[in-house]
Amino acid sequence: MGNVNGREEDFNGTLSSASSTSSEVSDSMSAPDGVVENPSPVELMGHSPPASPRTTQSPLMFTPQAPVVPLQRPDEMQVPSPSLMQTNSGYEDMFSEIGIPTMITWSYDGKEVAVEGSWDNWKTRMPLQRSGKDFTIMKVLPSGVYQFRFIVDGQWRYAPDLPWARDDAANTYNILDLQDSVPEDLGKYF
Repeated sequence: MGNVNGREEDFNGTLSSASSTSSEVSDSMSAPDGVVENPSPVELMGHSPPASPRTTQSPLMFTPQAPVVPLQRPDEMQVPSPSLMQTNSGYEDMFSEIGIPTMITWSYDGKEVAVEGSWDNWKTRMPLQRSGKDFTIMKVLPSGVYQFRFIVDGQWRYAPDLPWARDDAANTYNILDLQDSVPEDLGKYF
């Protein structure tokens, strides 16, 4: 087994302390003729300069991070004060901050129905939930005008009973206008 008590035995069997001052280490490393001798590992322990590779940071150290505001769950969202809800501008201010709850419904045939739209630059395809014979999804969107299309059993479709338009490539899509739109019954959304 190794020597764990920090002392070193010399050739005569006497114990000496392994700690030495930096001047003793530097004296033992240089010879009178200017040739540097290799010091023993015991002499080097604990005497490496601060920028040397031997003084490494603990791998458990964390880098500093900027504070971030925690996200709120939908059930923890703050309800605006009653004074805000008494004026029309209060309604508009509230919904411009949190968005407008909007139900999108497909009332035609199909086994699997999804929707994608300009609200996220056509990046995500969200499946609608079957509710009886209809397929629905609730989206909370900021005020604006959006284009969207349904994907029914893998095919692009539009709902002819909703506002729609056709682009230059003859693709038909629905239009959702949420400008200055405020739901009638605010209580059912909170």
